[in-house]
Amino acid sequence: KKARKLSSPDRTAYVQAMRISAAAKHKDKLYYQKKKLSLFGRTYYEGLSVQNIRKDLRAAMLGNCFEYDMCSSVVTWKLGYAQACIDANKKLKGKSIQTAFPMCYQYWFDKSVLINAIKAHVFINTHYDDEAQTALIKSAMTALNFGARLSSFEFKNEQGEKQKVAIAEIFKGNESERDRFLKFPDVKAFVSEQ
Repeated sequence: KKARKLSSPDRTAYVQAMRISAAAKHKDKLYYQKKKLSLFGRTYYEGLSVQNIRKDLRAAMLGNCFEYDMCSSVVTWKLGYAQACIDANKKLKGKSIQTAFPMCYQYWFDKSVLINAIKAHVFINTHYDDEAQTALIKSAMTALNFGARLSSFEFKNEQGEKQKVAIAEIFKGNESERDRFLKFPDVKAFVSEQ
């Protein structure tokens, strides 16, 4: 039979699968991933990892186990405690989760609505295409989900070296876009709800 030529995405997945399989064969069926810590506390992995492969390849890699791949998982986790927060806070009594935490709820329900509103406010005469704008806003929102501050200041790390805060690092290409992000009322409300 004539071999079918793989499309570029299929070829990439095939190469990734072969690399993962080969590495795991030499480590008793385990595939080790090198941790890469972020400025805002989230753990990523360097190189080829479970975080940056296609979902179908990820399912094969993980085998017979559960995968939690929730949109906006930090916000989802926090909203899991929203009712208890409402019950414990006199100012929030009688409100629904949706009315007490509207920005977090929107981010959980359909984050594209909130992201598009932020993009429209932040990116004015920008050189970024729509995909790059979305990636920047998602990155900034993830940083906020993990406790990043609404500031653009530097701080001294444990080694005494100056370091930019997460939001300043994400928007390092354009200070006016960063400032518009930091001052946008929906972003401030989102952080307040967090």
